[in-house]
Amino acid sequence: MKRKTLVVFLFVAFALPLPATHPFYLSIAEIDYNSQNKTFEVSLKLFTDNLESGLEKAFPDKFQPGQPISATDKDQLVAAYLKDKFSVSVNGKPVEFTFLGQEVLPDVTWCYLEGKNISSVQKVRVKNLLLLEVFDSQKNIVHIDISGRKKSLLLQRGNTEEEVLF
Repeated sequence: MKRKTLVVFLFVAFALPLPATHPFYLSIAEIDYNSQNKTFEVSLKLFTDNLESGLEKAFPDKFQPGQPISATDKDQLVAAYLKDKFSVSVNGKPVEFTFLGQEVLPDVTWCYLEGKNISSVQKVRVKNLLLLEVFDSQKNIVHIDISGRKKSLLLQRGNTEEEVLF
């Protein structure tokens, strides 16, 4: 009898859907300096459901998760959200990023940005406010690679901006 109860319990436990949320809120930004092209290449990795929550909060009249939206319209919203929440300056000058696109996977979304005409890098300042308006415990990790010299930052509520020297 105990074995049958265990089998039923395991069947029910594994048949139930997992919660839609996860217990941590994290983004990862990878900033690579391409000295040959004089560009900053940025890859941002965010949980897809978290990004959608940020878009919903930022653009409540234009974005509702689960509602149909064209890929072009979603790209425009993501680009506007990133421009508002993520910025970099090099040697005291703001970098103007071009949104190259996004790659939506089942759990994460990769967003790609490029900043041009960066001739040399001595100082990088990053401001990352991604998803802080949605999640109090949001953590934003930033990895910066300048010609093989790597630095990392942890940005979060109360510490959203830092500068590193190269």
